[in-house]
Amino acid sequence: MLTGDPLLNDLVVGLIVAVPILLAVTLTKKIGGGYCWVNRKIIHFSTIPAVYAYLYVFNDIYIWTIFALGFVLYTLIPHLKNREKDWFQVKGNFGEVYYCLIYLVVGSVFFYVNRPLAAAAMLLTAIGDGITGIIRFFLFKRKEEAISLYVSTDPNVRKACKTIAGTLGFLAVGIPLTAFFFGVLKGVIITLISAIAEKQHLLDDNLAIPAAVLITYYIMLPFQF
Repeated sequence: MLTGDPLLNDLVVGLIVAVPILLAVTLTKKIGGGYCWVNRKIIHFSTIPAVYAYLYVFNDIYIWTIFALGFVLYTLIPHLKNREKDWFQVKGNFGEVYYCLIYLVVGSVFFYVNRPLAAAAMLLTAIGDGITGIIRFFLFKRKEEAISLYVSTDPNVRKACKTIAGTLGFLAVGIPLTAFFFGVLKGVIITLISAIAEKQHLLDDNLAIPAAVLITYYIMLPFQF
């Protein structure tokens, strides 16, 4: 422990893991809005230390919930005011809000119930979806830049974003990650279902991926393999 008080310890840890996230937001501003979709994924990656702290360091739910709520409001308020941070936010696209909301809801609900499951859901969204987006951007940069001009909740636009190359990237990083948490066979199944959830275009993948992880896990729970 960093201090003798568990709550104060959590506060210190929360401040520490918030630093890479805020740095990512600040540094991606210098990259600019032309790389909006890459910037969003860089910010995804910056949340990884927070998830590992969630899994191994945080003592109680309070600081995690407060900080997660803070990031939900930080991303939501610019949309409500029509003053989006255009280097990582797109008008009409609430994906980054959903991403923060998942950390708030899943992280809080499962904190005392099944922290490894929540961590797996958050990490697969952070790393798997992050790698997927970057692969798609650099392989199909012109298409992605055009897509960024639209409201990506449009199913046809969302469908145009999804490519096999990105899905293969998702599987490559997702299977080792989920195998660590659930074993090889369950990890492969969870990652495959999550890859399908990521590739579909009707529900934002920041919601679909963690939902797929949680649902698939509990469907498989009664089976011993």
